[in-house]
Amino acid sequence: MTLTLRRWRSIHCGLRWFATLLLLPAIGCRDTAVVSQPAEPAVAGQNSSIAAKTTESAGDLIKQGRWTEALAETRAMLIRDPDDADAMQLAATAHTALGQYCDAAGFLVSAADRRESIATELRLKAFDLHLRCGQFSDAEQDLRRVLQQSPGNVQANRLMAQLLCAQGRRFESRDHVIELIRNRTVTFIETLSLVDLSGPFRLVSYGDLVDRDATTLFLLGDARAEVVANEPI
Repeated sequence: MTLTLRRWRSIHCGLRWFATLLLLPAIGCRDTAVVSQPAEPAVAGQNSSIAAKTTESAGDLIKQGRWTEALAETRAMLIRDPDDADAMQLAATAHTALGQYCDAAGFLVSAADRRESIATELRLKAFDLHLRCGQFSDAEQDLRRVLQQSPGNVQANRLMAQLLCAQGRRFESRDHVIELIRNRTVTFIETLSLVDLSGPFRLVSYGDLVDRDATTLFLLGDARAEVVANEPI
């Protein structure tokens, strides 16, 4: 009887020890989960705080005219978040101030792809910068992207009519002038551009923006103007 009782106590203690071993991993996992949960929001908040400080720092450098340092800050912002539209716009401002118009335009186009609410404004700015650096096909594409989203946009239609006329593409410019008529925003000279589509007609002059030694569509406009000038009346 005594031996049997001892054996029972031994077996009971063994079962308790075994059960304790089984419960330890579950307890450890539960404790780890509880400890690790608050860490994620803390890290996210820290990253957000760093991003805000970097944006403010880049903005301050731009206000002070420290363009190169501002670009270094925007690069850091874009390394941290390649889709940071604020960083792209700040970089565009700095590049513009440094006369790096093509780089500035590229950043504005990228920002427009990510900021639909102000995409039209950004693309129209990119158009001007692409003109300044002689990227005329990209400038035209900027306007076409605006008109895809807003076919009746007055500024984009007017700029497109001017660009196409200057390149001798009169039949293409016609559609944009007609759109201005529909919007009742057409000017007298724009209306005159519809009278005779066979000859050249410049709505604006791009002056020094166009390199006459480079092969561009503007040579077509120049050629048509020269032919008409040499024709007998």
